Amino acid sequence: MCGDLYCHSCGPAQGNCKCPNCGVWSMDGGCADPVACEAANKAACEAEFQAYQAMDNLEKHLKESHGMTVLMYAEADVNCPVCKELSSLL
Repeated sequence: MCGDLYCHSCGPAQGNCKCPNCGVWSMDGGCADPVACEAANKAACEAEFQAYQAMDNLEKHLKESHGMTVLMYAEADVNCPVCKELSSLL
């Protein structure tokens, strides 16, 4: 730990967290509008979950329909490279 209270790694370990929505550190008073930041952060988490779910569905489709295995996808909105199907995977 570097000891810097505003370090993205060490700050949270020392109780100083940065809001991913507005960027304000808790030691600087925290979010000006905590309700709005909570809603925005919840929406971002839900979007990330949906992206991972889409990637899982694509991997399952490739395995079941084409006998392929996939280690990782960088993008969730990728069509199947074999049959170009996407709509039923999301």
